[in-house]
Amino acid sequence: MGNDYLCTFSPLCRTSRGRVAIEKYQHPPFIDGSCRREPDLESAFPAISALCRNGKFAPRLKVGDRVAYLGKKSRYLGSKQPFWPLVAILKVVEEFKSHAAASRWYTSRSLTLPRNCMVRGNPPLELDHTSGPKEWRCLRESQADKVIKRWDEEYRGRAREYGNFLACSTLWMDLEHPIWIDDLMMKAIMDRIPGTQNPPRISDEQFDGFLRLTKRKLAS
Repeated sequence: MGNDYLCTFSPLCRTSRGRVAIEKYQHPPFIDGSCRREPDLESAFPAISALCRNGKFAPRLKVGDRVAYLGKKSRYLGSKQPFWPLVAILKVVEEFKSHAAASRWYTSRSLTLPRNCMVRGNPPLELDHTSGPKEWRCLRESQADKVIKRWDEEYRGRAREYGNFLACSTLWMDLEHPIWIDDLMMKAIMDRIPGTQNPPRISDEQFDGFLRLTKRKLAS
């Protein structure tokens, strides 16, 4: 039996720049908004790395662990109240100590590399496919290449320091219409409003609370 975790990320639709990217390129609204898609939920085997949290999360994960991924709490798509969107529930099926090892695994199966796999020949997304990094939200389009280069260099530094990479199976996912979780629902499942910057390990009972929400949606 593995461990269970609760983790958040920033969906593409959370920012105005991201919403423009969705309309322009028909991206699913609830994928990650960075140039490296952390996590990459669109991969055939969704991928988790340490690009976002360095050593706080990916190095803790092992084969058999499960992760409930929520978007950060926000007012999404015109909602009047802030929610956490429950976007995906993943199970780790392969564990790699380096991005190079992960790339060989995906390539050997004739699979497209996840965007967060930092290897040669797998470039970052162009800026207009992203939410844009916070410090560059008001940039001019002429700065796009400079911004992506700087953003990607930061990720490369993290990948060198923490090479952990996890390939996952999908237990549940909805990148278009996730499940809205409000404060009452969160407290009913977790008994509190949890912090997720350092993704907490949660109990089987708490994890099952998120799974029950997906079963209700599938039955509706």
